[in-house]
Amino acid sequence: MHVQTQTNQQVIRKNKPNTKGKQKILPWVLPAQCESCNACVNRCPTKCLKMTATSHDGFEVPWIDNPDLCSGCGRCEQACAMGAISMTAYTDAAEKRFLARKGIKQE
Repeated sequence: MHVQTQTNQQVIRKNKPNTKGKQKILPWVLPAQCESCNACVNRCPTKCLKMTATSHDGFEVPWIDNPDLCSGCGRCEQACAMGAISMTAYTDAAEKRFLARKGIKQE
C-alpha cells in the first residue's frame, strides 16, 4: 500500500520546485522493486529521470543525474506500479545509509 504525505500531495498539485527554506523533495528508487518498465521516465515532465545500467546485465533503474532539474512533482512516484519510487527530502541520508550497508566508502 502506498501512502502519500500531505506535503507530497501539495507538491504534486503545484508542480513547482519546493526549495523555499527546506530540503528539496526528490525521488528515491528502490532497485529491488523496479521492473525497468520506464513508466516513471516517460511521466517525468522535466525529463530529469534517465534509465541507468546496473551491475546486472540488461537491468536498468531510473536515476537522476542532475537533481537540480527535478521539480519534486511526484509524477514518477505516481507512475510506478511497483512502488519502487518514494518522494523524500532525505535522499542524502538515505544514500549514505545505503552505501554504508553495501560497504562502499563515501567521500
